[in-house]
Amino acid sequence: MRSILYFSSNALQPWDVCAQLTPLVEPVGANEGFLDLTGCGPMDGLWRRLQGELGPLRWGMAGNKMVARIAYKCGNKKVPDGYEGAFLAPLSLDYLPFPRGITKELGGLGLITIGQLAAVPPRELQRQFGPLGKDLSQASRGIDHTRVQAAYPPPNIICRRSWDFLPHHRQELEERLLALAQELGEKLVDGRQRCGRLKARSDEQLLEIVLIPPVDRVDSLRQAVFYRLLPRLKPGFSLELQALDLTPRQREQLDLFQARPELDPLIESFQTRWGPRGLRWAGDLELSRRARCLRQFQSHLFAP
Repeated sequence: MRSILYFSSNALQPWDVCAQLTPLVEPVGANEGFLDLTGCGPMDGLWRRLQGELGPLRWGMAGNKMVARIAYKCGNKKVPDGYEGAFLAPLSLDYLPFPRGITKELGGLGLITIGQLAAVPPRELQRQFGPLGKDLSQASRGIDHTRVQAAYPPPNIICRRSWDFLPHHRQELEERLLALAQELGEKLVDGRQRCGRLKARSDEQLLEIVLIPPVDRVDSLRQAVFYRLLPRLKPGFSLELQALDLTPRQREQLDLFQARPELDPLIESFQTRWGPRGLRWAGDLELSRRARCLRQFQSHLFAP
């Protein structure tokens, strides 16, 4: 059985303590998230350390993430392995991780509790809701195959160099810093990532800047380093650049003016979840976006 804990704490920095107990730490907010404590030792000892260092906790524990979070919402509940369905049965459908519109539609069919949903044959749910029906059926029986992600400490990219002598002039410091920025930028490009925050360390000096919008190109990173870090940086025997707040690089916009068969499954999934009217084509609109904005602007401008 897996031991998945979802908890919240009033501690300001709970994640360093959690990372010492398990490598699978997935923060969801500033002070709440998931821990996978499977195979990390006796649960009593882990629990004493968590409460001893973090203080009182609100928590929920189960064999998977979905049920652990629902147990958290119910207030400090532990769901034994194999009892997920029995635990969920009397609860409202609002506890399940689905949009409000789906639960309202289920309510219109006379389904109020999770147990009532679990009693519906899976084929009937798939006939009514399409691919979403399978997810509804599994969730109602407490089945969730998602894993706790190793998301703390957050991923970063570090480039570091050291020298035996201080730079003799400012230009030499500039060359050293831009060479590091070039190396860091190439790693970002190779990893198809964007950097939202940048740290620079020179011996004991530490500088940090926020990049808005996030940077994913070498030239943009070099410009940020040159104009925002170099003027404040003091010469030192070592230099370090660290890219933080990494996110996947944005994909290029697709051309939707021509038929794209590869988009059909995605469009079908949208329409299944939000209904045929939940997705509208730009060509079906009476006015273009520019014309609608212009009309709204004019109505405000010339209003009596």
